[in-house]
Amino acid sequence: MFERITLYENTATEAAYRKLPNGKYEVTVNVSTQKLQVGDNGIEAPIAINDWIDVGVYDQEKLIYLKKHKFTRQKNTLTIVVDSPPAKVGIDPLNKLIDHHSNDNTIAVGTVVEIASSPLGY
Repeated sequence: MFERITLYENTATEAAYRKLPNGKYEVTVNVSTQKLQVGDNGIEAPIAINDWIDVGVYDQEKLIYLKKHKFTRQKNTLTIVVDSPPAKVGIDPLNKLIDHHSNDNTIAVGTVVEIASSPLGY
């Protein structure tokens, strides 16, 4: 039925913002994204990523930015400008992709997270 199973490991690791002179807010977020496929033997293996994935920014009440960004490497830094003070930002914030740990896709702005070794060894 399915030819292959593809999984992701998306993580927002650090986020900060600053207010711009025009009254808007510049959000900078570091994300890590990895694409995996399950082989015939049932073992997951990393594969090259070249995917468009949603990135979102929330204020205190709602999603204020949602746009696809292209990812071609594991570690990425994105800068986004929004109209409201940001509270949270992340990669695949609506959890559309199958992700091992979807609870780490978003992060509060102003937070830094250390990425521990993955239980899968990557």
